[in-house]
Amino acid sequence: MNERLERLEQELTATKRRLGHVQITLALAVVAGLCTGWVRPAVTQTKGATVVAPFTVVDKDGRRLLRVVASERGGQLALLNKDGTRVASMRANRFGGTLEVANQYGKARASIHATSRGGYVRVVNSDARTTVALGADADGYGQINVSGKDGETAALMGATAGGGALRLYDQAKKVRFSAP
Repeated sequence: MNERLERLEQELTATKRRLGHVQITLALAVVAGLCTGWVRPAVTQTKGATVVAPFTVVDKDGRRLLRVVASERGGQLALLNKDGTRVASMRANRFGGTLEVANQYGKARASIHATSRGGYVRVVNSDARTTVALGADADGYGQINVSGKDGETAALMGATAGGGALRLYDQAKKVRFSAP
């Protein structure tokens, strides 16, 4: 009986040793496979899809959600509301890109542009007149222009080589306050 128990203990020890070797061999094989490209994680199994513009993305009911087209400057992307009206867009421009937000009728109300001077932000009123503009002047200094509903400048604030500057205008377009 003791002999049999000793033999079983020896077989168990040998089996454990072989199992340990198998585990080490499998681990090394997986590591080698990962390093050489034989085995890849599931996340990298797909290469993705290439879609040629123009194309439109629709919902399950066939309503247009997104439209992508090509232009001479690059790509244009339009986000559409439930009625199919463009309410936001991104497009390439000569200096980089333009982002635009529109109302429910597709009328542009705010935009951000890359320009030759840097960036430019524009907000318009319901008459499509600029009411707020933020950007850089020809010398690269920042400016904020606030306009009345007619689109005419009412206040101008900006940086200059000497510091800051402020101008306030009346309805006749005359400067009423200026500093410095």
